[in-house]
Amino acid sequence: GGAGGAGGAGEVVAPVVPKGLMALSAALEARGLLSQEDGEELYRLANDNNPQVMELHRALRQQAVPAPGSPDEHSLLLQLQLCLAPPQAEPTAPTPALAP
Repeated sequence: GGAGGAGGAGEVVAPVVPKGLMALSAALEARGLLSQEDGEELYRLANDNNPQVMELHRALRQQAVPAPGSPDEHSLLLQLQLCLAPPQAEPTAPTPALAP
């Protein structure tokens, strides 16, 4: 392993607006919407380069943490839960077509 880069001394760092998948899941976890287990599972899936999580990761890279109780927060929670719990489709049954 190479030597770790030294932190820049006296660098002025702008306050970071939490963005991206991990910041978002941490925020939802803090609000009690996502369990700690789910947060850890998301992290694990991201480390495993899970395709669904990586896709979400890219999609949410510029997504700031939504306001509590906002529709954005709700849809975000649904997206995270979908990654964590893929629909348990019966392998034998065909996917029902959506009614027009």
